[in-house]
Amino acid sequence: MAFKLYNEEVYMGSERPWSGVQCFFIDPSDELVRVQRLDIGNQGNPGQLIFRRAGPDGVNTADGFVRPESLPPGTNAGHIAWMPYEAADGTFSQRIAQLYVRYRGYGAGSMHFQTSGVERFVIQADGVFSFPECIDRIPVTNANGRRGYIPIVF
Repeated sequence: MAFKLYNEEVYMGSERPWSGVQCFFIDPSDELVRVQRLDIGNQGNPGQLIFRRAGPDGVNTADGFVRPESLPPGTNAGHIAWMPYEAADGTFSQRIAQLYVRYRGYGAGSMHFQTSGVERFVIQADGVFSFPECIDRIPVTNANGRRGYIPIVF
């Protein structure tokens, strides 16, 4: 394992790093940390992965400091996305799936599940499930690969 310092970048890992995935890489110019694996644990308490976000967006001041503000309702508070590598063009593709949370105000949020760029279902702040793409039925596949539908009855 090698540890290297390039300008202000910190790299730790194999001698032949690939720019797409490093063992551990910090780039302060982009405020970016890349890691291959992340194992979160704690003794006596559950491990935690916490996303924090404050507003406002896109505000710059002369001294570089902006006083944090509350997020407006509907703002994306954080997301996890999956992006496969496309060898044909040498880049990572767009997000094929993602899970994200929207702030709804006063400690409430909604969780959104998306695949192939389409929002499949949402758990609303009050715990109600919604299916944005489904009007009267929800498509399902059983263990044998047969497709069917669950009717939505009101």
